[in-house]
Amino acid sequence: MNKTIKNKICVICGDEFRPFKTTSRVCSWECSNEYEETKEQRKILKSKFNKTEQTLTIQTLVNLAQIVFNKFIRVRDIGENCVSCLGPYKNNFQAGHLHPSGNCWKTRFNEKNVFGQCPECNESKNGNLEEYRINVLLRISESDLSDLDQLAKQNAKFSREFLNDLIQEYKGKTAELEKKRR
Repeated sequence: MNKTIKNKICVICGDEFRPFKTTSRVCSWECSNEYEETKEQRKILKSKFNKTEQTLTIQTLVNLAQIVFNKFIRVRDIGENCVSCLGPYKNNFQAGHLHPSGNCWKTRFNEKNVFGQCPECNESKNGNLEEYRINVLLRISESDLSDLDQLAKQNAKFSREFLNDLIQEYKGKTAELEKKRR
C-alpha cells in the first residue's frame, strides 16, 4: 500500500522537488511564504470583485458610494482652506458635511453640502458646524444654503441602480479632476 510520492514542480519558483506530503505545492519555506501571500491576495480579490451587484447589500453600496464621493470632495478641494476654521489645506483633509450624512440622507451626496475640512474641525470639534455654516457662504449662495436646509429635512431611499450610477459618476469625476491636476 505504500505508494512512492512523485516529484512535483513548485508553483512559485518552478523547481522540481520531492514533496514531504502528497498535497505539497511548494519546495521550500521561502516559496511557502510567498505562496501564502499570493493566496491571501487572490482571496481578497475574489471577495471584492467576484460579488455581483445584486449580492451587495444596499448599505454596502451606500458605504462604497460614500467612499468614492468623499474622495471626489477631497480631490476637488485640494488647495482650498478648511471650510470651518479657514486653516490652510493639508493632505489629511476630510470630506466634512454641513448636514450630517448619517441623519440627512437627502443631502448626503450633495456637492454643496460637503467641503474639505481639517480633521481637527471634523472629528475633534464634531464638524465645527457653527463656523462651517458661516464660512460655507463663501462657497455657496444663501439660497443654496436654504435649499440644503429644506432638503435635509426630507427622507431619502437609495436604490441599487442609483447607488451604482453614483459610484460610477464620482469615480469618473475624480479621475477627470486628478488628470487635470497633473
